[in-house]
Amino acid sequence: MNASPFTTHAVSSKDGTTIGYRQLGQGPGIVVLHGSMSSGYYHLEVAEALSDAFTVYLPDRRGRGLSGAYQDGDGIQQEVEDLEAVLARTGAQNVFGVSVGAVIALQAALAQPAISRLALYEPLLLPDAATASAMMARYDQQMAAGKVTAALSTAMKGGQMGSAVMNAMPHWLLSALTRPMANWTPKGDYIAFADLAPALHYEGHEIVGMSGSLDMMKDVHADVLLLGGSKSSALIKDALTRVERAVPSTRRMELPGLNHSAPWNKQVRGNPELVARALRGFFQAAALTPALNTSCLLPVAWMPPSTGNRLQLPARPASAMAHTARTAKRCWQHQRSRAAITPPVIMSGSRRRGVRSHGGAGKIFGIGIPFRAIYGIAVPLVCRLMRT
Repeated sequence: MNASPFTTHAVSSKDGTTIGYRQLGQGPGIVVLHGSMSSGYYHLEVAEALSDAFTVYLPDRRGRGLSGAYQDGDGIQQEVEDLEAVLARTGAQNVFGVSVGAVIALQAALAQPAISRLALYEPLLLPDAATASAMMARYDQQMAAGKVTAALSTAMKGGQMGSAVMNAMPHWLLSALTRPMANWTPKGDYIAFADLAPALHYEGHEIVGMSGSLDMMKDVHADVLLLGGSKSSALIKDALTRVERAVPSTRRMELPGLNHSAPWNKQVRGNPELVARALRGFFQAAALTPALNTSCLLPVAWMPPSTGNRLQLPARPASAMAHTARTAKRCWQHQRSRAAITPPVIMSGSRRRGVRSHGGAGKIFGIGIPFRAIYGIAVPLVCRLMRT
């Protein structure tokens, strides 16, 4: 991993706990909220991939790394307040939450209107509170007995966070395989799993509180992108489906070949480039919303980020039609040039815009033309017809 020119900062949460965070890049702010068994550093490569267009903030959630310890009685409300403190200090309006971090970010969006766009990677929610409570009771017993690797195995199997083979392993075998890895870390500011294990006590009880009914999520007003990997477990995919049904303004994307660790750095089995690509499209969408030319009420044509965000639109309808047709051709060529290196993305949901795509990101019925390029052709055509 290349050395990144990040800086470190800190802010005090509502209860006085220090929340430290790394910062890199320039542009609109995105706060990346990590999940369990990790820290903000685990998402450094996602941040690097976005840093040319965004300022990315990587807080360490309380109980690890740059931040202060958990206190007795801490729960999801304190974690929400930690996120609110970072948002207030940085002015960021975009949040990317991963696993348990996605659960916290979703809860924060209920009470925090400053969050305008929210991307969630595989929120870790169990089907009901009873299942989550049983898992945490066993986890706490094993931690109290000093059986750290057994407790970690209980959490991994309970949340089905590993591969299909790992999830199917008997508990004793998974514990044995976990033991050599519990205190190992690659080069960098990573934290050993054994040192992160105590934080799981608090995270697990946060999951208990959020598992089961999600009816309250109907009051989330942010635009929400749900991300998941095709290789993740049925339990995790079910959690995505339940969030998709509960939250009004959602879109859902499944990333082929990825699993629960995909947003992590490559050193720890992640695939940050593909995750960052999906995030870039979502968070840039607001900046790329077509503007209006008030002289003729025609939209500015959209272009992919790598070829320029906007093009000037001629005032006369005839030249506007030619202009947007050229734009569509260039968008098509751009999509074709990326086809060899960009795996397809399955996208659904899109209830807010009433659009469902099939066969690839940015495609309509399998045709590789971005939605805004289509929009840039259709609206000028209607305007032209209205003038004749």
